[in-house]
Amino acid sequence: MIKPGYLEFKRSFRGFGVLGCSALLALSSACVAGGGGASAGSSSGGDMGVALGVANAVNKMVRTTRGTYTKEVAGKLKKDGKGASRSFHSDEGFIPLPAQFIRSVSHGVLASQMDSQSDGANFIFFLRSGWNINEEQGLRDDFEENAWRDLESQQRQHVDGGGSFGGVPWKPYYRVVDEGDKRILRFAAADVAQAQGCVNCHNRWEADDGVQALRSRQGKTVGKTFKLNELMGAVFVSVQLDR
Repeated sequence: MIKPGYLEFKRSFRGFGVLGCSALLALSSACVAGGGGASAGSSSGGDMGVALGVANAVNKMVRTTRGTYTKEVAGKLKKDGKGASRSFHSDEGFIPLPAQFIRSVSHGVLASQMDSQSDGANFIFFLRSGWNINEEQGLRDDFEENAWRDLESQQRQHVDGGGSFGGVPWKPYYRVVDEGDKRILRFAAADVAQAQGCVNCHNRWEADDGVQALRSRQGKTVGKTFKLNELMGAVFVSVQLDR
């Protein structure tokens, strides 16, 4: 079931081809090997390979951008007595939280594509989580929920087998789906707590009354304590396959 808000976002995701965004591959030579999910339906191997490469490149750029922002920008401001805040609009001298910053980047990338081409965006990306703090960033449809369960299962199997959070051999989860007359590669990759500062920040939020009420509604553990390199969310990317 598709939840409110998703269709509105998808309306801008129309009439584009994977060849239109294949230039992203020049920014990342690493393509996805294997995959946590088998594709649904058939598509040409070349299109699929390019689309997976684009999705993987976008995932890497999103995570690298956020990591750099967290360390070089938010970290510097914190040392100066300010930092990042969820209510940065009203907190003078503060900047967005890393997840809020990436959300703004996502919207900006989408808007720039819509302004420059009449047939819609080349790709879309966004962050989602089963441990969302912002209610708008929760899992929104069956694909996202299935992807989240797959990523959780990968982590659980590795840790239950004696491995560490930092050693999970993550595989992306992806499916090819039909949306109207389009075939779309939907891709999800694990987004883990890469820095202790991320862990500390999320654990503080898990003690917040509002977040604990959200966890109760979700049927999740109240007072969750995250650990370094533990799964916190996922980077979702959608790319259209050329027919």
